[in-house]
Amino acid sequence: MKIRFANWQPDLQGLTNPGMQDAKNVYPIGGGGYGPIKALAEVSTTGLSATCQGAISAIDSTGTTQTFAGDASKLYKLTAGVFSDVSKGGGYSVGTTDRWEFVQYGQRVIATQISNPPQYYDLGSSTLFADLAGSPPQARHAAVVRDFVVLGNTATSPNQLAWSGFNDSAGWTAGSNQSDTQTLQGGGWIQAIVGGEVGYIFQEHAITRMTYVGPPAIFQFDAVETARGLAAPAALIKLGSLVYYWAQDGFYVFDGAQSVSIGDSKVDNWFSTHLQGNTFAQITCGADPANKLVYWSFVSTDAVSAANPDTVIIYNWLTKEWSYAKFAHEMLFSDLTQGVTLEQLSAQYPIIENVPVSFDSRVWTGGAAYLSAFDTSHQLCNFSGSNLAAILEPSDQEPIPGRRSLVTNIRPFVDTSAVTAIVRSRERFADSTKDTSAASMQASGDIPVTSSGRFHRPQLTIPAASTWTFASGLEMDAEDDGEI
Repeated sequence: MKIRFANWQPDLQGLTNPGMQDAKNVYPIGGGGYGPIKALAEVSTTGLSATCQGAISAIDSTGTTQTFAGDASKLYKLTAGVFSDVSKGGGYSVGTTDRWEFVQYGQRVIATQISNPPQYYDLGSSTLFADLAGSPPQARHAAVVRDFVVLGNTATSPNQLAWSGFNDSAGWTAGSNQSDTQTLQGGGWIQAIVGGEVGYIFQEHAITRMTYVGPPAIFQFDAVETARGLAAPAALIKLGSLVYYWAQDGFYVFDGAQSVSIGDSKVDNWFSTHLQGNTFAQITCGADPANKLVYWSFVSTDAVSAANPDTVIIYNWLTKEWSYAKFAHEMLFSDLTQGVTLEQLSAQYPIIENVPVSFDSRVWTGGAAYLSAFDTSHQLCNFSGSNLAAILEPSDQEPIPGRRSLVTNIRPFVDTSAVTAIVRSRERFADSTKDTSAASMQASGDIPVTSSGRFHRPQLTIPAASTWTFASGLEMDAEDDGEI
């Protein structure tokens, strides 16, 4: 029988699952196919002094990408692969469960977190960050809505919003030049602000639209969702006109008018079961636009340490399919590549064999959107290392309905000969599976196995560092093995 790989849906069990039981270290490419997830490769040559707690890539007026990051005590700028301390005098003090949030406002990068005044860095002229003028409130979250810098979850109230003067990031006198504040009633803490022509305020249990109407009201606030909100501050990403986010009851996409579930009966239960408690603050989100993927990073229940995330859950926004991967890291963020000249490249990597990324990679072109991460050495990385070890396991199969069957062969549809297979069989769903030993592919493409039972789950494993590009299914040979 031929088995085409399908969507990973671990929330469904037994014969109710038409998709995959396991899809580890792979990403969905459509039509049930999967591609390999690559390991992290360090892009920077130096790291931060401590765990990264936020990052941004901005583009200045010359089209040059400038990347900034922050940890518990410093803000950094990346130049030719090196992170330099660009903190204001005296540095900062950021709590372990708080994060830096960055926004670009024209030629100015603004960084905020609750324990210190908002900071600014003017691209092309600043050498260090400094306190943002105008005495803005200390706040956890920031966004740019139309011509205003908006801060949320302030030191005054976790439900308070404050916005700057019109076209003036340094004007924060309420009642002057349209600057003002608004405290939202109910909905829990403000968790994130999504900027743009219209703003969206994500609270713990509500979503509110923020629409510019001009003086005297300045902004109009309309409740869009009143029973659902954002469960973790960094578990959200805007892609075009859509916002993908994680609420306490699962994963959703929000189009400005309503939220639609993307994880129900697929991965919502799996995620809530595997997410380690009290680690919501460590969830981060990023996008891989080349492959149309959203990644959510989290600390799993089988992590060696709760100090760093070890797992990402992956969603293809075109095919609406899922997968996951496991690797140690600190955080994810949507990055922009920095252009690198040959002179900079030779200075950074005097030995050509030490260049960690292919010369035709988009990482060298500058300005292209891609997914980045910080590893546990606090260094900036991209996903260009060798392929991680992959596992692909379809759901339970009953080759001969109502009867036992003997599986004798697996023939993978994968473009590598390094693949191995086992078969996991049982008579009843109440039984534990009995697994065969791993067998390797022969020159014919067959993987001989022997396993008897009524229900069978073939599992393919592709070792780490194997070269492959797609896996689309398998063929399982089974014959009648008598009545149950």
